[in-house]
Amino acid sequence: DAAGTSAVANFVAQADWGLVGISAHGSGRTVNQFGVALGGWGEISSQTAGNGLIVGTRPAKPLVFGTNSLERMRIDSAGNVGIGTTTPTTTLTVQNTTADAKTAAFYFTGTHDPSTTGMAGVDLKNLNNTSSALGGLSFAMTDATNAQRHSGAIAFGKEAGWTGSSDFPGFISFWTRPTGGEETEQMRITSTGNVGIGTTTPSDLLEIYKSGGIPGIVLNHAGESSMSSRVRFSDDGTVKWGIGVDINGNGSDDFWIHDY
Repeated sequence: DAAGTSAVANFVAQADWGLVGISAHGSGRTVNQFGVALGGWGEISSQTAGNGLIVGTRPAKPLVFGTNSLERMRIDSAGNVGIGTTTPTTTLTVQNTTADAKTAAFYFTGTHDPSTTGMAGVDLKNLNNTSSALGGLSFAMTDATNAQRHSGAIAFGKEAGWTGSSDFPGFISFWTRPTGGEETEQMRITSTGNVGIGTTTPSDLLEIYKSGGIPGIVLNHAGESSMSSRVRFSDDGTVKWGIGVDINGNGSDDFWIHDY
């Protein structure tokens, strides 16, 4: 009975340590393997003791995986892995070919706190132990010749005080590439939570530095006439003072210092 609960057709290669099998399971098969009910499945597996199962190519040829008669992933002869592309250019190249540009190439889900048990996502590690080594994400676009041009990055690195045993202070920095130049760090968040724009050593919660000019912040409001551009100061959650343009919402362009 090819559709019975025990129906299976096997091709078996056997050695002194055990066997490797190629199996075609009948539609009524009820056995589970790797958490999958095997009814209607094909299977290649190392079925008994041994060192494991090797899948690969001996000549310099790619290994291709597909579903629904389409290629989905390949490992090329150099060891580069391509998902959604047949020409991976790095260790892992992922290309989203979906017409909807809002579809993410990666999606992670989880509820863990990164300060305790970790979190869902990509764990980036830099195995270079030098103090100046950076790791992170680099962003690139292609030019008219289809060459990759790096345009920005999010990097992480070690701070002073990294002992390698119990203290591991680190920072996150944000980089962009200006016209005619190379990627340059623009903002940093230190291990203490201080944010520096134009400086790598912010001394307070927010420090802005501009070389060769006057740093500033522009508040530009457009919309309801009863609103204004303002900065408000609070104490223990209660707003006490405010400064801004037309802070009372009477339509003037006056600058106000306001007591709430």
